[in-house]
Amino acid sequence: MGKQVVTVYQAFKHAKHKVLINMYLDKYIQPRTLEKYGHKACKKQLKKYLKYILKQKPRVTEDDSNYVFFVSHKLDNDLLMVSPRFNLQRADQLGAMYPTYGYELTPMAETLGYLIIKTWRTKYYMNELLVDIMYEMSWFGYRQEGLKKEIHQLKKADKEIKKGKLKSSAAHNRKELSEMFGIDITDEDHFDRYEHQLQHEIIELSGMLVSHSLDREAVKVKKILCQVDPAIVKKKAN
Repeated sequence: MGKQVVTVYQAFKHAKHKVLINMYLDKYIQPRTLEKYGHKACKKQLKKYLKYILKQKPRVTEDDSNYVFFVSHKLDNDLLMVSPRFNLQRADQLGAMYPTYGYELTPMAETLGYLIIKTWRTKYYMNELLVDIMYEMSWFGYRQEGLKKEIHQLKKADKEIKKGKLKSSAAHNRKELSEMFGIDITDEDHFDRYEHQLQHEIIELSGMLVSHSLDREAVKVKKILCQVDPAIVKKKAN
């Protein structure tokens, strides 16, 4: 496929695992967990996890090869600094107008068969991307031991909703969320009308930044994919 396109599995195989482990510890392991088990034990667990990843046989099918990872920009939590945004999109659906997919419910072998498109920005944040993938793949256990049960429960709930036995619900703001869970927020501190307006403007501008960066990177991803296999980006979505 060339140096600019690799599978997730290949990226893990050539990564420096010590770097990934230290980054994972800093970002995802809670201080109380480190206190309880110790750094050494947590590092040992993550080493086992990475070895398990490399023992897998990536499942590359025609559909799987159409899913690609790449990195764009977003603002950090303080709205001051550049922060990487990790995207998983279909090769024929690239850009802000298309969805970025979640994959925590995807079997590990399939995720390892997805492609990483090595734009300059994706290469710059490659370790951060791999650590994020490690986290998402371990959402239901380091060996995804709880994945089948979770998928079964979701399918069961979906059937019950369709039959009218369960009601789906959604909250669109903090007030609706508090009412859903029966929480009284009347005595809490609130924004005034103008502050709310500014908040919405900040959110809107932040979204515009994300969309601009995603579209810019999508152009670079398309260029690389066209060099490798023009048919990948020309396939029409089902």
